[in-house]
This record gives sequence, structure tokens and C-alpha cells, in this order.
Amino acid sequence: MKTIKNKIILNYSIVVVLTVFSLEVIFILFAQNYYYSTIKNYLNNKATSVNEIYNDIMPNKDFNEKAREIYRKIILSDEKSRVQIIDMDGSILVDSAGVRLNEVSAADDVNEALKNGDISFRDDIVTEYEKIYAISVPIKDNNRTRGVVRFSVSLEKIDVAIKNIMIICIVVGILVLLLILALSLILARSIIVPIQDLKNATEQMASGNYKVRANKITEDEIGDLAETFNYMAEEIDKSEKIKNDFISSISHELRTPLTSIQGWSETLMIEDDEEDRKLGLSIIESETKRLINLVEDLLDFSRYQKNTFSFDMKNVDIIILIRDVVNQYKVKANEKNIKLTLDIKDKSRIIWGDQARLKQVMINLLENAYKFTDYNGNISVSAYSEESKFKIEILDDGIGIDKENLNKIFKKFFKVDTNKPGSGIGLALCNEIVKRHDGEISVQSEKGQGTRFTITL
Repeated sequence: MKTIKNKIILNYSIVVVLTVFSLEVIFILFAQNYYYSTIKNYLNNKATSVNEIYNDIMPNKDFNEKAREIYRKIILSDEKSRVQIIDMDGSILVDSAGVRLNEVSAADDVNEALKNGDISFRDDIVTEYEKIYAISVPIKDNNRTRGVVRFSVSLEKIDVAIKNIMIICIVVGILVLLLILALSLILARSIIVPIQDLKNATEQMASGNYKVRANKITEDEIGDLAETFNYMAEEIDKSEKIKNDFISSISHELRTPLTSIQGWSETLMIEDDEEDRKLGLSIIESETKRLINLVEDLLDFSRYQKNTFSFDMKNVDIIILIRDVVNQYKVKANEKNIKLTLDIKDKSRIIWGDQARLKQVMINLLENAYKFTDYNGNISVSAYSEESKFKIEILDDGIGIDKENLNKIFKKFFKVDTNKPGSGIGLALCNEIVKRHDGEISVQSEKGQGTRFTITL
């Protein structure tokens, strides 16, 4: 199964194996080169001293005597290498290994040294029993070669040492690999556990449990992801609550006028009094308009959700529009003895917009101001130009809005007071309409101090 855990372990294992293998190969080659170089340097030093020893011996002695003297001086200071002295005929005069004397040497390095008069090296000599490194040094008397001193060393112990190093490296490499695998498991677990917890929380949320929260196990990106998930869960939970409140509110908003219509319809069927009939028909007409407005809001909201808002853009005198809406609302304001004032300094201001939609915004904002302003309160509407912008302010001295709710009032379904009538979508629609006119709508409010909405076009 291709899990993150397996991927982490596999990737770490590949990297570690390649790294350990490369380091071990480099180390073994270095060790091999070091040992072989040490032997070569050792024999080279011996080789350079041969002719010095030969020249120090009394000149009146013959070569055989000098050969034995050379052997004696060399062997006293060298117990590691095999020393042979060979004359020009290839006969072995002296051999530290005890080989029969006067036996002819068949070594290539000896023959080459006798023939060319130069030091000859061989590191590829393989006998029946062992591998040998040898150096043959010509003995010269007045530039005349008289014989050869041959130093040879068995490489068997060195090869054994190198093999031991290889075994140690392999064992260490395996231990390192096992250690890295263990660390990889720990690391993978530290990553997998919070991810698995987040996955479980996500599955629970997908099944409808919006109360679930992820545990922040680590202080890293995964921990940040858990916090983000929890924030998302809180927002979804709030949205779900707002949606449920919206459904409840809409149900209530629909039930109230329908109940009124049904009640008066039944009354009118048996009522003979003309005044009561007129009153009943008036109430039915009013409640029907209320239902139509509510349905229109829902249809607008549906278009808003689908981003299919339609606009009939043309030149609109915003001053006339504001005056009409305010005059329309003065009658309703009188029902609560609310003082509704209008302050406009400009006589006319033409903007490019949808008259019906802009009127919808004004009505919605005035309706909110009316709804949350107590009896004998005040609502003022002002409009003025500011540089190239045109601003409309609607100010009331109503109950105000809590600070924590100010950034939520333009969200769909949100209601400041769930006990008040309304669908909770009006301000969301207003915000969208103003944005479509390349404008913005803002709000300022304090609890108990009233609210100011500002539209900038």
C-alpha cells in the first residue's frame, strides 16, 4: 500500500543505503591505498639505502663478501620483508627466507633490474600461496651493475586487514541502516499520527458532525493545518447554525402571513359586516404583498448564490431616488413616532446604475433602521458628493450592534436579533448590489448608540 509512512521509510532507506555504500567503498579504497602505499614507501626507503651500504663496505672485498655484509646490515634493521641478494648470473647469494643458495631467481623484477640497471617494482606477483609486492635494486660499483638486492613483502596480512575492515564497514552500515529505519519509523509516526487524526476529523465532518475538532499534536505546518481545520469547522458550524436559524426564520415569516390570510379568509366567508370585510381584505392584501416581497428576496438570494443577478444599467438620478424612498417611509416611521429627516445638498446627481436595485438597497437599509429603532427615535438620511464619489448615509439611534457582530452583518443568513422578523439575507443582497455598482457599503455601530450605514458610489 502506498502510504506516506512507506514512502518516508523507502526514501530514507534508499538515501541511506546509497550514502553508506558510497562512503564504505571510498573508505575501503582509501584504506587499501593507505596500506599499499605504506608498504611501497617502506620498501622504497630500504631500496635507496642499498648502494650507500654497499659503498661503505671496504673496496678490497669481493662481491660475495660484500653481499653478505649488505645482507647482515639490512637484515638487522628489517624483520618485515624478505631480502635476497642476486648476482649478475641470477644466482641467489643470500636469502632471508632460507631458500637454497645459488638457485637461479626467475623473478621478472630481478631480471629487469639486472638488464636495465634501474630499480624495478612489481605489485602484481601472485604465487601459489600468496600475493607479493617486490622491489629489486641494482647494486652498482662505478656505475657498473654487480648484482641485485630484492625486497619482497607478503600482502596476505594486508589483504586480511582490508577484508576485516570491509566486514566491519558492512556491519556498521547494517547497524546505521537499522538505526535510520528506526528513526524513519519514529519520524513517519510523528507525521502520520496528526495526519490520521486530521483525516478522522475530516471524515466525521463529512458525515455531518460539525462539532468535531482536530487535535493540534505538533507545532509545525501540520499543527497549523489542524488549527486551520478547526477554524473551518467553527465557521461551518456557525454557518450551519445560521442556516438553521434562517430556515426557522423563513418558516416563521411564511407562517405568520399565511395564518393571517387563512384566518381572515375563513372569517370573510361567514362575515356579513361591510367594515369587517374591508378590513379583512386589506389585511389579506397587505400580507400577500409581504409574502411577495419575501419570495422576491428569496429569488434574489438564489440569483445571488448562482451569480446570475440581472441588472438594467442606465443613467439614474440618485437624488430623486433617495427622496422618493424617504418620502415613502415617512408614513411608516410615523407608526412608531420616529423622526425621519433627509439632508441632501446636491440638487441632482446622475450615476450609472440599476434604479430598481438601488431602490431595493435604500428600502432594505431604511427597513433595518426602522426595525431596530425604538418608538420616538430618530433616523436621518444624508447624501453628498465627496471628490469623485457620492455618499449616502443612513443613521439611526436604535439598539446598535455588538462589535463582534459588525464583521458578520453582511454574511448571508446572519441576523443581529433572531427574535426580530426578517430573513437574514437583506444586507447580503445590499452588499452584492452595491459591489456590482463598483461601490462599497460600510457600517459603524456601538451597542446602545445606534448604527450608521454608508454607501459609497
